[in-house]
Amino acid sequence: MNSTACVPGAKYQGDFSSAYSNYLDKQYKQRKADEDKFYATPQYQKLVADVKTATDAARAQDRQIGEQIDLLDRQRAAMTDSFTTSRGLVGSLTYQLEQISEKDKSGKDSKLKELNEAKAQTFDVAGRSKATTLNSRNLITTS
Repeated sequence: MNSTACVPGAKYQGDFSSAYSNYLDKQYKQRKADEDKFYATPQYQKLVADVKTATDAARAQDRQIGEQIDLLDRQRAAMTDSFTTSRGLVGSLTYQLEQISEKDKSGKDSKLKELNEAKAQTFDVAGRSKATTLNSRNLITTS
């Protein structure tokens, strides 16, 4: 006994599937022809050319901006260690200075001198467009 004979509507389902498949094939071919016709129009060709021209014109500027971003990334990376070291030292010395009793004038003066020397300390920063030496104040305002 045939298994499709037992299922109600099996023949209809097979006929529908075949007919719908044929319909979709015709629709696909028609849509593909319409699409090819559209792509061949002068307006579309002009639009494609305009997009290519704009993309080519922007490419040089985009590359230049990318190079500037890379330079800034390298500068920031080069300054990070120096900035952290300088800021940590200045912060630590400032705290130590604040902890010294007002009565210990020579201790305060000594720590203040040490703090000012730390603030005046310079750091050579590699990765910049030109060799640069920065002190702690420059590092803080540059970063």
